[in-house]
Amino acid sequence: MKAVVPGFIRFFLLGALFFAVAALQQTPLVAAFGIKPNLVLAFLVALAFVVRRGAAYAVFLLFAVAVLLRQGTPVLAVLALCLIALATFFCKRIVPWQTRLAAVVCASSATVFFYLITGASFVLAHPGVVGAELVYTGVMSWLGLLLFERILRKT
Repeated sequence: MKAVVPGFIRFFLLGALFFAVAALQQTPLVAAFGIKPNLVLAFLVALAFVVRRGAAYAVFLLFAVAVLLRQGTPVLAVLALCLIALATFFCKRIVPWQTRLAAVVCASSATVFFYLITGASFVLAHPGVVGAELVYTGVMSWLGLLLFERILRKT
């Protein structure tokens, strides 16, 4: 019974962190020079590299769907985020790089795919903004991965 409690506490901490990240994404606090990273996408990509069980990852994906739809995010964007997050979770094992580098590359790639699905014209019209967001989202995913590794570390 003792082993269940720490796992539950870690899961609860990640859930609370997810809701904080989702709320923070809706504020101008994370904008740098007018560029806002997709924090929910960065969170889900980083989480894919530390969560082993598909059921646990699916719970966070459902949280993301519920929160984003509640915030008024277009359905196409939510579906794109889900597809990209699931692809990251299932493809993480084939990425040949060290986990932290892989999370950054995957988060940046996920941003490109997200824009291609939701509005490819934006990528063509504003390549500098998209490039800056790639870097910003990659860095946020890397920071998230560091935090998740710390939270999920066995004590």
